[in-house]
Amino acid sequence: MALFGVDIDLLDENTQLGAAITTAVVVALAYVTGGQSLVAMGFAKGAYASAAAFTYASSLVATATLKALSPNPRLSGGDQGYLITQRGSTMPHQIIYGKTKVAGGVIFQGTTSNNKYLHNVIAFSGHEIEDFESIYFNDEKLTLSGNGVDVVSPDKYVNKVKIIKRLGTATQEAVTTSDLTTTNSFTTDATGIKEGTQYTIIHLANTDFTIVGAPSNTVGTSFVATQNGADLGGAGRGLVTFTQTSSIPVPAEWTSNHRLLATAYLYIILEFDADVFPNNVPEITAVVKGKKVYDPRTRTTAWSANPSPMFERLYYVR
Repeated sequence: MALFGVDIDLLDENTQLGAAITTAVVVALAYVTGGQSLVAMGFAKGAYASAAAFTYASSLVATATLKALSPNPRLSGGDQGYLITQRGSTMPHQIIYGKTKVAGGVIFQGTTSNNKYLHNVIAFSGHEIEDFESIYFNDEKLTLSGNGVDVVSPDKYVNKVKIIKRLGTATQEAVTTSDLTTTNSFTTDATGIKEGTQYTIIHLANTDFTIVGAPSNTVGTSFVATQNGADLGGAGRGLVTFTQTSSIPVPAEWTSNHRLLATAYLYIILEFDADVFPNNVPEITAVVKGKKVYDPRTRTTAWSANPSPMFERLYYVR
């Protein structure tokens, strides 16, 4: 930028320090010209204009300099990422390299089944990750079942928490009710049979299952009971299995279009229980194995705990 033929493009004129320098030059010119340069620039007109304009410009340079030298505010957590769960509509994405324990940002909450279930969607990064290695409620590590959905420890969370992981791929699907549907198998002796329930014979023990609706007394035969097993009396020593299916609907506001592509998140369902969750939603954190990086040494892209490929990711241009 040239002002009265003086080049002051020492810094980008849009930066705060550049603005301070620009203002300082304006005031210096005003001093040399007795304030007439400011009048010519339209700062003031008429009597006492020069003095008033000079005073005004002097205050500008002090304000601009103070603002330029003041440190910019940093996000909570700094380079460590979110340390506690965040809420808001303008949260920046986290970028996670290596493996670290972080919190996330709540981007959706809703309830179903007359407020019995609270659905929480917590985003942890704005890119694909390798895995959520472990998940914590109030610094208590959770153990998930083999299906990766149900919590099996600590005991207080059993049958009270379900967790669905989405790793932030470019093709991931939204969480739907089918993800929250579970089927469990149970074994009972024949006397425990309930009318209208489907069973499969797994052990006979001289029990006549045709009395309760089975087409034959053959191991592996499935049937829907036509009466209760108690009617078998002393002959009800044979064993049967049956399954129970349960599902939790997702909130109506959450649809199959909510795929959150390239966003790694946890979909967590909490069943209301004042004893289990006395302080409402617990503080949720996770150990995240983060961003996959390109390693020029092997020409592969994969997650790594080795910091060397991470620096290459920052500085290497493919």
